[in-house]
Amino acid sequence: MFVVGSDATAELCIVRDSVDDGIGHAGRGITIQNGLSATNRSSFIMTSSVVEHNQEAALFLGDSDVEVHTSALTGTTPAPDGSFGDGIVALSLAAGRATMLIDKSRVDGNARAGIANFGGDARLGATLLSCNAFDLEGEQVEGQSFSFERVDTNLCGCDHLGDCQVLSDGIAPPAPLEPVSSP
Repeated sequence: MFVVGSDATAELCIVRDSVDDGIGHAGRGITIQNGLSATNRSSFIMTSSVVEHNQEAALFLGDSDVEVHTSALTGTTPAPDGSFGDGIVALSLAAGRATMLIDKSRVDGNARAGIANFGGDARLGATLLSCNAFDLEGEQVEGQSFSFERVDTNLCGCDHLGDCQVLSDGIAPPAPLEPVSSP
């Protein structure tokens, strides 16, 4: 699913087993990003859905606004070159800011980060992040700092669940996909 400069809603959806297409699209489950102009933001709301067994990222948002409610983002594997493998990626570029609300959801079994936040604003409530290589990652990008706000109790870990901790290990984000212009 690819949403560019538009508003979209997904309810009771399954996005599963996306794979590399051989031309640089590494099999992301869902990509939500701004359009051809920086002011053409996307807005996406996902409810009661499953995004599983994709490559690179289950959900990627670039300079967009995303809400995820009562959904599962699981089992993301790295791209064919071995990079990434994140449940959710938020990327803010100089043109805007990525914002997300993840509520009553499950993000688990992803090869790299459960949630990787690159200069965006993340709000988490009643969400389980489990058995990811690391659950929460925050990185400054293009001069924009990241934020994580807890709006309800969240649990992180694998064998032993507990409070969520944000790491800043210097990892790199996947790039936004190139929007296709109309003829």
